Amino acid sequence: MPLTLSDSMVTQPWLHAGVAGDLVCDRGRAILMLPANVEEVVVEGTGERLPLLGRLVDHRRFEWHKFELPATGSTSENGPVHDEIGVKASGEYMEDGGGLRVSLQLGLPKPMSEGMVGAIEDERGKAGVARNARLRGGGATVGRRHWQQAAGEAAKMMTLHLNLVNRLYGSGIEDPEMFFDGTGGGIGAWPLGYVLEAWREVGRQQGPEPSLVVSLAGSVGRKLTDVCERPRKVLTRKREVQGAGRIQEVDSTCLRWLARQPGTTVAEKVGVKQLAMGITRVETVDTLENRVVRDLLSRITRAGEEYVKAYDKDGTHELVERVKRFLREVERLKLESPIGRLRRISGVPQPNNVMQHDPRYRPLWRAYVKLLNRELEREKAWRWRHRVFAETCELGLMAAMSNLVPQATGMRSTLLVKSEQTCGRFLDKRSAVGRWDVLDDGVEVSMLLVSGRQIDAYRKVGWLPEELGTLCPDAVVICRDVVKPDSMPKRILAIWSLLEFDLGEDRLKERTTEIRQAMSKVPSQSELHGMLILPAIGEKEGVVHGMEQVVRDEERQERFIGMRLSLPLQSHEMYLTRVLREVLSLP
Repeated sequence: MPLTLSDSMVTQPWLHAGVAGDLVCDRGRAILMLPANVEEVVVEGTGERLPLLGRLVDHRRFEWHKFELPATGSTSENGPVHDEIGVKASGEYMEDGGGLRVSLQLGLPKPMSEGMVGAIEDERGKAGVARNARLRGGGATVGRRHWQQAAGEAAKMMTLHLNLVNRLYGSGIEDPEMFFDGTGGGIGAWPLGYVLEAWREVGRQQGPEPSLVVSLAGSVGRKLTDVCERPRKVLTRKREVQGAGRIQEVDSTCLRWLARQPGTTVAEKVGVKQLAMGITRVETVDTLENRVVRDLLSRITRAGEEYVKAYDKDGTHELVERVKRFLREVERLKLESPIGRLRRISGVPQPNNVMQHDPRYRPLWRAYVKLLNRELEREKAWRWRHRVFAETCELGLMAAMSNLVPQATGMRSTLLVKSEQTCGRFLDKRSAVGRWDVLDDGVEVSMLLVSGRQIDAYRKVGWLPEELGTLCPDAVVICRDVVKPDSMPKRILAIWSLLEFDLGEDRLKERTTEIRQAMSKVPSQSELHGMLILPAIGEKEGVVHGMEQVVRDEERQERFIGMRLSLPLQSHEMYLTRVLREVLSLP
């Protein structure tokens, strides 16, 4: 019997293990739970396939698939945003065109640029709204600043993670002992220790670092000025009324114009002034390649303003000064050059022969493509920011475990990093790290970090509660006896991450209690511990805010800890190390 999707199959909190039909999830990560015969769900418009988080068998023994949904991606002036997306499902026994609308509510607004803020304030000033807001105490302005501050923190986290990937792909490891390093087929393989060190360096970066707009200032700055001041011109055909003796070419439109004039002969129709419509050839710079250059100027301006705003405290730094000079030159070209007066291009153009082969335009086309890819990556990362944060937390856990046992076998692992994200994830699902061995009360215990997307594969070779997988943790740390590898794990620590600032009310304790209640229903002979990582808006970098909330299960001697950490997460590496040691009862 074919399945028809209905609006009752909607989103839920991602930690919840209930059944379809619950209310729409209004905060945090959300899932779309559909019958197990649904094998694939695609987002309309973007073509993205929703990640399959796990499977669930309810109390009626009915099987469900849990798909993770993206976050909101809209901009708001004064608060949270609400988006709606369409998805299409496909699978066995699915009728054609099965789809539904999904609501994404109370999400972070996309960070607004200074230009957008200024335009909004101008509009409000014209309408007199700004004055009324000030008389009321400026509540709307404060709210916007509060939400925009949280969005800015999330954007910085996302930028650091993108910088990590760019640093890996921009580096070269020249070590003959390495069996493989570098990229191939869009996937690069790097030693775990090297990736973790790059992760730490990105988080420790205090001043401005080289970025795409910095490299463009040095590589295409002069070429851009040359093309804008001396653009390529082409001859175009233009119909205009002119002296009859000057006409050299006519077409059917010109002849129809002449036929409509009064008179019986050509001399009578051109009249006393001897004017007629003819075709003339004029030079113009309004070509596809020049409109691409005009769009390149606008995109460089946006990227440069973001860079200067991000490092406004380092205004005298050499890189910031270079970008500022580049921006001033770009603004001059937009105002004074012929290209600056061209109409804007719509959509993403296909390169013509000039953009692909002309030595003046080819470097600018490559720069244009790089900027387009950068903006696309940032746009996708923003919509999947929860998964970007989860991957950052996963690297933080690896760094903490490396501090516990620096010479462990796991440090000889290799991570596969994709050059392009898949729904916010750059680490390839085939990446697996080795174990960390440590002595616990005289017994050698191995710790294994299993990513959430590898739980189903791990259950085929090792014991792990099936019910734990239905809660969709982002990672699991398994501690087992090295001498008895086939025995039940001694301890299991499930980790969740949630990019939720809880601006209205801090829900750290409530969320931690939810984890304890959910995990208390998981049958296990092993100790089950839980950890939840949330971000904080910190006044100072590197300060832990909200520290931690610990909920204990005295009967089972298990701990469930929630922590709210300021960003970047790299500044809390030693804190995560200490928490892991305490939760796992390691020496």
